[in-house]
Amino acid sequence: MIKYIETLKESRMTLTALIFLIVFWLIAGFGTSNVDATFFNIPLWAILGTVGVWLCGVIIAVLLSRSIKDINLDNKN
Repeated sequence: MIKYIETLKESRMTLTALIFLIVFWLIAGFGTSNVDATFFNIPLWAILGTVGVWLCGVIIAVLLSRSIKDINLDNKN
């Protein structure tokens, strides 16, 4: 039963992280499309919508891996 609770907790945390990443992608990419700022002649929305989302995903993955318990999924108790 403990395995089920832990895997349910992990899946909820992963779903929450995915929703957060999608919202961040929408805000970073589409929300900054009207901003005229550029870096190295690349629009801000392009940088935030690609590299920014990738970095945010890496940070989320690291946080998830540190917050999830390591449980044994063998059938033996």
